[in-house]
Amino acid sequence: MLISVLPVTIRNRITMHHWVLVSTNGGTNLFQGIHTNGGYWWSYNPYVNPLLNIHNEVHKNAVGEHVAIHYIEHHLGRTIINGFIKIWDLYKDDLNANWYTFRASPHVANWLHPMDAVLTIGYFLFMVPASIGLIYFWARRITGWRQAWLLFAFLFYNTCFFFFFPAWDRFRYPLMPLFAVFAGVGLVSIWKEMQTTQAQ
Repeated sequence: MLISVLPVTIRNRITMHHWVLVSTNGGTNLFQGIHTNGGYWWSYNPYVNPLLNIHNEVHKNAVGEHVAIHYIEHHLGRTIINGFIKIWDLYKDDLNANWYTFRASPHVANWLHPMDAVLTIGYFLFMVPASIGLIYFWARRITGWRQAWLLFAFLFYNTCFFFFFPAWDRFRYPLMPLFAVFAGVGLVSIWKEMQTTQAQ
């Protein structure tokens, strides 16, 4: 990570005259995220969005963070409601990649909705055993599964992260290999339950 990120950090220091670890869009995304109550939000009204006319990325990031924190302090209830809506958006379906990949191709436009259904069904066929595996892991708390706590903590942390930031289902993709571990646990636990029921 150090080898791959360091050149970007040095480039940012030379170009922007500030130490920016990777990117400057954290404040902008936070500002956008706390206004999102499902889907995409970005206002082109300068009275609503003070970031429109700021062209310095570092300054834009700082203003976005400041304005977002001010909004949270004065709209705490709305921020909490929006947070739960965004977590719902993060996990409710699997449409985002399909639309952004194929919507510009007229010859596949008629297939977008059928593919949405296929992808979402496939997603739920994967997530149901993953959810069962998570419940099984949490309910049993088996000592030998201590390593799995790191995976669980990572899933939990990243889910909570989207409580404040924009959440579209494609942002869930880096977490899917971790869910796959629990999907395996879920499938095994389902199989064992079926075997026990048949034995009885």
